[in-house]
Amino acid sequence: MMTANGTRCNRGNNRRCVLTGFSFKTGQKGVTLIELVLTVGLMSLITALLFFVYSAGVKTWELGDAQSEMVQNARIAMERLISAIRKGRYVEVVSPSEIKITMPFGDEITYYLLGDQLIRKRAGGANPVAGKITELKFSRDESGLIQVYLKVENRGTSAVLRSKAKPRGL
Repeated sequence: MMTANGTRCNRGNNRRCVLTGFSFKTGQKGVTLIELVLTVGLMSLITALLFFVYSAGVKTWELGDAQSEMVQNARIAMERLISAIRKGRYVEVVSPSEIKITMPFGDEITYYLLGDQLIRKRAGGANPVAGKITELKFSRDESGLIQVYLKVENRGTSAVLRSKAKPRGL
């Protein structure tokens, strides 16, 4: 075997030989049991640590994704409600969780909470607008503004949106 400086290493002598950056005596044949156990233990510890870091990262990402979806649902619901109220000629707060909007051409649209879904009912057909909604409240103040309170929940976190709108007819 040749060393880095070009001298020859024989198995019988005690000179150090360099092979790909490692230095060893020519008489050594392998690693001891202690070295092997320490290496395997250290690699296991590093692997377990990496797994826990990865697992925590995945859980954090899933929580962020759920919160993002929750906020997006709330925004969609609020945007649809406020847009319909602003376009409406007449708005009637039927109950704290139901509102009936008469549009300029006479169409009637009703929004209400059914379970955890915001439902839009128009001309006999009802369609869900958004989900995971836990509270929906409508009220009218003295000036005619319709106030909307919307609360959504997902995986233990919640978000609340509030808005006001004035119907076109007022």
